[in-house]
Amino acid sequence: MDTEVDYLPSRDKTVDVLGVPVFRWLPQRHAEAPDEQPENFGDSLALVVVEAALRHLGVERPVDRSRRLLSIGSVLQYARAGDVVWGTGINGKVTQDPVGTDVLDVRAVRGPLTRARLAELGVWAPEVYGDPALLLPHLFPETRAWAGEKKRRRVIVPNLHDWPTYAEHPDAVSPYLPPMDVVREIASAELVVASSLHGLIVADALGVPARPLQPQAEDRFKYDDYARGTGRDPFELAADLDAADALGPVPAPDWDPAPLLDAFPAFLWREPSSTLVVVADADAPRVGATLDSALAPALGRAPDPVLDGRTDDEREVVVVLQGEAPEVEALVRARAADDDRIRVVGSGARPRGEAMNVGVAHARGAYLGFVDGDDTVDVDGRRALEQSLRATGSQIAVGRTRVTSAAGAVTEHRPTFFDTEPRRTTLAEVPDLVDVRRAGAYLFDTDAYRDHDLYFRDDDTATALQPLAVALRKATAIDVVDRVVLHHQERPPLADPAEALARLTAYVGVEADSHRALWSERDDDVHRAYSHVVVRRTLPTQLRRAVALLGDTGSTGGTDGPRLADGLDPAALADLTDRAADMVGRLSVLALLACRPEQRRVPALLASGHVAAALAAAADPDGAGRRAPDLSSGELVAAALALDERFGRGHPLVATLATDAVDRLRLELRTTTAGTAWPLVRPVLDLDQVVPPSEEDGTRLVAPHLDPLFTAAAGGDVAGAVLLTLGGEDVRIDRVVKAGPVWFLRGSVHPCVEGLQLEARVGTGHRASAPVRLGAPVAGPGTRRTWTATVPAVLPGSGVLRLAAAGTSHTAPVTVRDGAAGNVVESTPSGGTYVRVGAGPLGRVTRRVARKGLRTVAARLR
Repeated sequence: MDTEVDYLPSRDKTVDVLGVPVFRWLPQRHAEAPDEQPENFGDSLALVVVEAALRHLGVERPVDRSRRLLSIGSVLQYARAGDVVWGTGINGKVTQDPVGTDVLDVRAVRGPLTRARLAELGVWAPEVYGDPALLLPHLFPETRAWAGEKKRRRVIVPNLHDWPTYAEHPDAVSPYLPPMDVVREIASAELVVASSLHGLIVADALGVPARPLQPQAEDRFKYDDYARGTGRDPFELAADLDAADALGPVPAPDWDPAPLLDAFPAFLWREPSSTLVVVADADAPRVGATLDSALAPALGRAPDPVLDGRTDDEREVVVVLQGEAPEVEALVRARAADDDRIRVVGSGARPRGEAMNVGVAHARGAYLGFVDGDDTVDVDGRRALEQSLRATGSQIAVGRTRVTSAAGAVTEHRPTFFDTEPRRTTLAEVPDLVDVRRAGAYLFDTDAYRDHDLYFRDDDTATALQPLAVALRKATAIDVVDRVVLHHQERPPLADPAEALARLTAYVGVEADSHRALWSERDDDVHRAYSHVVVRRTLPTQLRRAVALLGDTGSTGGTDGPRLADGLDPAALADLTDRAADMVGRLSVLALLACRPEQRRVPALLASGHVAAALAAAADPDGAGRRAPDLSSGELVAAALALDERFGRGHPLVATLATDAVDRLRLELRTTTAGTAWPLVRPVLDLDQVVPPSEEDGTRLVAPHLDPLFTAAAGGDVAGAVLLTLGGEDVRIDRVVKAGPVWFLRGSVHPCVEGLQLEARVGTGHRASAPVRLGAPVAGPGTRRTWTATVPAVLPGSGVLRLAAAGTSHTAPVTVRDGAAGNVVESTPSGGTYVRVGAGPLGRVTRRVARKGLRTVAARLR
């Protein structure tokens, strides 16, 4: 027996047939004859039948580009994305990955067992069954005459692996012979006994009685699949030749060849001028309107010399089905049955981005475009894009978009660079090209698109941003065509808060990736243009679509303002904030400085974690957006400090929030003092004052223990200066920073502590809560949990500050001790500590002109 080393890999298994690669399986070559490539007659029939079908249909002209065709054979394990399947079957021996990909255009399969297995993998296949070798008498009428001339009582057609067993038998026909020679031998027999499936299939096609023989190395799946595909129950496989004679032939097939012949993918040999990928992710009427627009006749329907004589009939529309939508699928498949320019492919449960990639895999046109299932195409505008690309040889053409809002208002997105069209340009010459952010406004050279390895992200929102950014950056020539090419229908805001959060999070992630792709060229003009688009248009638009994240108006930081809907996942919100900060950190500082404060406020609030306030600001940019957001001054300062730590104090977004904090503080002071305009003051702590017990709650108010903390007014480490002990575990204040109207505190706490709360009291009736932000607990011995907070330090008259701690496993009161001496100063049964603060001399907020070419004033709290 030959060993593994006696064989060499087979040669290429695809053969060019008039420009279309046709797959046929080949056995391995023998090492002793490396120049000889053996063939198996059944698999080689794939080329014979395909070429004959083309002659039958009168196809003679080769094409320049097409997708690969899989036909005869149990070869679906070799399938690649974009392949077209006609009569192929699954190989039962292949248990792992029996189908090479689920990105397939299936026109027919060998039998219902293959169809069912494909359905399990999410691949749609029509109920068109049969092996294409069954068409031999229809494509080769002379084979009927061969079958009328019987010369042999019996012919044995062994499977390739069984040939050594039967090679010496006088009735055996070698499967290595040329395919039509084997066909002639089968036709001449009165009975065919075959372990070769195609020996049985050819016999059935020619009306020769046959009995399948048990193969030595094959799984019976393909035999059963074929039997059921031809209207019969699974065959009994004869154990040997004597058993075959005793059993006699199997029933003749109950099968109509017309559906299989009609399903032949002749479209592969018609090269379309362009391919339009439609993701059918809308309702049936909208998808129908999209198809109507995509295939409508252009005004100039006569052949155009620029288009090499092609007409609109040579357009191709690839419709990608997404998810379960029976009405949409029924509509699209009915349209495809009447119009062979429409191809329908499935994408299973893939998100929208991957569904668009599926469409690209099937595209055959010289030019490639996209449209959503609820948008429509201006066919004359798209024709103008194609004419431009053919005339110039550019890689991308871009046109205008007309937009209909969810409320029905119609506007046109027309950046100023369209004023100088026609032009052939690049992104470096016209950075504002990044302002065209809908894939439907572009037409791509298909080869360039694939050469640049572009792909859509695997999510359901903002899918076009990243590939468009890469395409614009890599293109060496871009045509600007001043024509409307797309009619975009905006979708209504999402109703489900969780879905809105997921979509918004995905969007900011895509935006950051797209910006990264563009910024790799280090082009400041492109960087600035892209940042303008994000801040002024796309980020507010996406936030308005996510309005479902807002709940009822409630109290935030002591002020009435927006709050988030109940039940949102805190981890998902944190992920949104992190991605938003990453996106914001990539924006051009010069672009931000050129924006209005209310435009900068939206990304600043989102990146600092104030999602509700960002949504409110984006929802009304010309109204409420022009005033400080509904957050307390302490929250705004904390937000500014958070961005300051990430981006630096000179960043425009830090200045925006700091200015808002001052504006909010003025409002708070006026509210506190019944309309009296109190000046901004710097606090002076009366460190020696010990206040008598409060009549309100009987708690003794103390101050001396805070001396070490507030002597570090300029900022610095004060670790150990103050310890608030909860059940034997301390709460440390490790750092304090003076920032205008507040103190910024940072410390650490034992992991058992679940909550800290600060409260400022001004006068006799006003209280303002300042929540403490606790970091996530960290496992491990000796670890601690960080916390940060802001303490109002600008108080008219006098005020009281309270710090309290809580933990599930500790119910003992908080003990305050002098960190330096270690002596207990006060134990408070209510679990809190109070300190009275007095007002001091006037302070002020200074503004400093930012240098280094910045064209505005950056506010900095002192």
